[in-house]
This record gives sequence, structure tokens and C-alpha cells, in this order.
Amino acid sequence: MPDNRAMRPVSVTLHLQFPDYRVDVETNSLRLAGRLQSYFSEYLATTSTPPDAIVRAIVGAAEYDAAKMRVWSRPTTPNRAPKESYYDHDGVRYILKNRTGLLITLGETGASITGALEENANQVINLIGTIFGISLLERGYAMVHASAVVDARKGGEATVFLGNSGSGKSSLALQLIERGGYDFLSNDRVLMRANNGKVSVAGLPKKPRVNPGTLLASASLSRLVPRPRRRVYEQLPREELWQLEEKTDIDIEQELGARSRLAAELGRVYSLEWRPSGNGFEQHELDADGALNSLLATVKDFGPYDLHGAERDHLPQLRRIARAVPFRALSGRADPKGFAAKFGKDSL
Repeated sequence: MPDNRAMRPVSVTLHLQFPDYRVDVETNSLRLAGRLQSYFSEYLATTSTPPDAIVRAIVGAAEYDAAKMRVWSRPTTPNRAPKESYYDHDGVRYILKNRTGLLITLGETGASITGALEENANQVINLIGTIFGISLLERGYAMVHASAVVDARKGGEATVFLGNSGSGKSSLALQLIERGGYDFLSNDRVLMRANNGKVSVAGLPKKPRVNPGTLLASASLSRLVPRPRRRVYEQLPREELWQLEEKTDIDIEQELGARSRLAAELGRVYSLEWRPSGNGFEQHELDADGALNSLLATVKDFGPYDLHGAERDHLPQLRRIARAVPFRALSGRADPKGFAAKFGKDSL
């Protein structure tokens, strides 16, 4: 990672402690430091141990070789405008955020992000979470598109809801938390690792970012939608509202009175195969092959941010997970609120 401290001096360093992983965040912006300190308040640590990684967040002009940049294309979303361009040079990967013009550089011991960061603090937050997530991949975890809650009454056992975008996994997780007895682990990405017949799950240190449909389905969260916008959303067809992408950050403790966790032991997995336009409701157990297919359909990666992504083979890990815990599929008409009301207290 290029060392730009001499050119743009660091004024603040934050020390963050995640499970078995320390990250130091250095920045030259007091405003950005305050935002990060507030966001990661429950992970702030002392300097008693050296960091596993350093993330340098520099407010200033990004410098890179534009002629070398090439678009990063994701095979799963070929029709979506590419979010990043990148190139590699002298062991460092340079990633340009195409919309904001932020530049991220990645090396083996950390990362830097440069640009208009005070206006795009969420990108710094995302990078910190990504660095931690990649450390879990390095430890043998596999990542899936899923939400997860932790039962606060049963020794911290986690339930995972597999589902790609628009499946209602965030709504389901937050509905369960709102009804009581569950803590938050993730609403979008879950990392899993099987070991000795048990499965550990982990989330990223990020607050849930949810769409208007999820907010409106919740008695506690609907008030976060401004009244004029609420009237517009309520007039949309159900399927259109379900797919609407307008994200809002949720403070789980403040809004729902629950804890956020980063790790737990997995108890059960639900594969969300229902649809907003479906009919009826069914659930059935999946055998190991069906469970593996559900995992493969939702497997995720960190794209250009994972320098060793092309070398990872998650299939053996996913097979172990599929055999280690019960899997159940939900099909028919998508109904997170109804499912949470019927099964949230006793049946998960």
C-alpha cells in the first residue's frame, strides 16, 4: 500500500477490535473521525496490541493512472452499470469508485481510501467491513447473501435466512428482532465455517441498510420514513415497493432495543424461495444436496477487493455446512411479517 502519510498527515487514529481481528483507522479529517467513532462506538479499543490491518482514510485529491483503469464486471449482474474500475501495479490494487471518484488502494497489510470522504463516509465504513470480512475468508469462512438473527434466549444460537436481493431477508430478520428475543447479526452478508460438526457464523460490522418496503412493514421503523414519502410508497404496487432501492441505516439498539453481534453458533438455515407474486405458503426440509444448492445460489464474494478471490474454493466448506445443520425452504407468497408472527417465538 502506498505510504501517503508524509504528503497528507494523519491527525486521528481509531483502534477497532472485531472478533480475533484488530483494525487501526488513520485519517486526516476530524469530521470523518467523529463520524467513524460514532458508527463503530461498540468496537473501539485501546492500543494494547498491534493491529492486524491499517485502513488509511485521506480527504484529498486521488492520484492514479487513468489509462490503466479497466472496468470490473460482475458475472452475476452483467446489465448493471459497473461500480468499480481497477488495475494492479507493483503488488498494489488500485480501485476507482466510478460514481464518487474515490480511490481505494489495497495491499497485503491494509488499505487506503482517498477522495471526498466526508461526503461519502459510508464508503469508508464499507471498506473497514470488507477488510474484516476478507480476514474471515482467509480463515476458511465462506460468504453468502443472507440475513441472520441470534436467539437471545437459547444460548445465542443463530438462524440464517438465505436469499438474494428482493427476497425479504432483511424484513424477516428485523420483524423477528422487533417482536423481541432476538439480536441482530446481519441483514445482507453472512460468513460461515463448519468445524467438528458445528457451524460458526459471523457478520460484518455494519448497521442494517434497508429499503422503504422493510421500513413500512415495521411498526417501529415506519416512522423513519418522512410522511410525504410514505404516502408515495403506500400507493405503489406491492412488487414495485418490494424492489425499490432507497437505503436507510438502522440503529438496532436505538430503534428496536436489541443488541448487535458479530459471531454466533448456527442452529438452522431457511432458504427464502418465496416470491412477492407467489400464492399460498409452504415450508419443507432440505436434504444435504438441496441445502448445498441453496448455498451455491446465494454465495457472495468481495469482488475486486479480495486480492486472492480467484484462488478460493468454497465448495468443500459449503458441503460441510450443508450437512452440519438443518435447512428448510420457504416457498409460495413472500410474507416476512406473517412468518415472523407465526414462527418467531417458538418454531425457529
